[in-house]
Formats: sequence, structure tokens, C-alpha cells
Amino acid sequence: MFMTQIKSQKQQSGFALLMTILVLSVIVTVTLSMVELTMKQLKLSVDSKDSEIAFHAANAGMECANYTRRLESDKFETGTPVNFNCFGSLTNNVAKIALGIVTTPTFPIPVASGQVNRYRHNIDWGTASDLRCTTMDIITIVASTSEIVIGSASDSLINKIGYESDSKTCSAGERCTIISVAGYSSTCANIANSGVLKREILLEL
Repeated sequence: MFMTQIKSQKQQSGFALLMTILVLSVIVTVTLSMVELTMKQLKLSVDSKDSEIAFHAANAGMECANYTRRLESDKFETGTPVNFNCFGSLTNNVAKIALGIVTTPTFPIPVASGQVNRYRHNIDWGTASDLRCTTMDIITIVASTSEIVIGSASDSLINKIGYESDSKTCSAGERCTIISVAGYSSTCANIANSGVLKREILLEL
């Protein structure tokens, strides 16, 4: 009788221990799931905020690039250094940069036929504790007396900046412009870092 009681108590103790372990396992599992869900929600919230910052950086940059293109039209079309006055910061004498491939006519294009110029400008703006980067890439084509085609299927400059096709044709007598702007959720020095969001806007004039 006494041995039976001891055996019964051991079984009850073992069952209680098993139940305790099961309950603790459920609690730990639920807690970890809630922590994981909370972390995901927090990441989504941060990504959403950074996405908005990057989009507004791109949108503001497009406004500045478009304004500067109109204000400095003669300089853009002749390859003269351009002044960018964006977000309260004046950058003087931004020079044109290498174009890449120009297929027709062969670059450098004679002034009589026309001219193709490319300008790129990066700028940090915002408050000191919340800076973001905007990059502006502006290509201007002046087809004075003959058609000008830029880009190629193998190595297209305009395809690299987000243009919808591999080449751009500007007919004789026209002035064509492609503006590609990218906005980032961080400063220009950190845009290659993991977690930095980027938004792009493309405008053709």
C-alpha cells in the first residue's frame, strides 16, 4: 500500500513537471512570436518613413533640376559650367561630364550640327540631424541642323539613368532634355550602405 502511494506521488510529480514544461514552452513560443511580429512592424514603419523621405528628396530634386534647366538653358546647351541653386545651397560652375556613347553623329558633334551635354550634381539637404541626398543627372541635346541619336543597345548611357529605351533621338531643329533624379533616405556619402532607400523620377522634355 505504502509503495503504491509513493509510486502514485512520483507519477503525479512527473505529470506536473511535464505540464509545467509544456506551459512554459507555449508561453515562450507566444512571447517570441510577439517579439518577432513587433520587430517586423517596427521595420515596416521605419522603411515606410525612409521611403517617404527618399521620395520627397527625389521630387524636390526634380523641381530643382527642371528649374535650373530652364534658368541656365544657354549654358546647358553650349556645355558651359552651370550653377545649381537648390535648397538654399548655391553650387557654382558644375562642369559637364563624360557622355558615354553617342551614335549619330560621332561625338564630339560639330557646333553646326548640334551638341550633347551631360551634367550631374549631388547635394545633401535638410536639417542637420535629418540630411538626405538628391542626385540630378541632366542630358541636353541640341539638334541644330541634323538628327542626333544617343545611346546604343550594348552600352546605353540613357538606359543606365533609367530611360525607358536604349536610345534617344532628337530631330533636326529640336532641343531635347532627359532629367533623371534619385532621392535617398541618407546622405550622399552613405547611399551605398545597406538599408538606405532610393526613389527615382525621370522627366523628358
